[in-house]
Amino acid sequence: MASDAPVARQIRKPETRRGFPAVLASPARFERASRGTHYTIDDVAAIFHLGRTSAYALVKEGHFKIIRIGNAIRISKKSFDEWLDSLNL
Repeated sequence: MASDAPVARQIRKPETRRGFPAVLASPARFERASRGTHYTIDDVAAIFHLGRTSAYALVKEGHFKIIRIGNAIRISKKSFDEWLDSLNL
């Protein structure tokens, strides 16, 4: 027998990637990105309001220096900032 009672829908939280919230461009993200000598892919994505795939594509173009640590990619902050300044935005 089928019941005519309405089915309760589960409310889902915003999608996350590997523990990062769906909204990457938070003030806390920029504060973390301003420390240290490198950026991560997620930092670059947050700076430009891009997805991670687009950030990886930007890194692959080779405009700035990167360091690979296993599968992780770290972007030289100095090199990235110089490239960003050269864009004359």
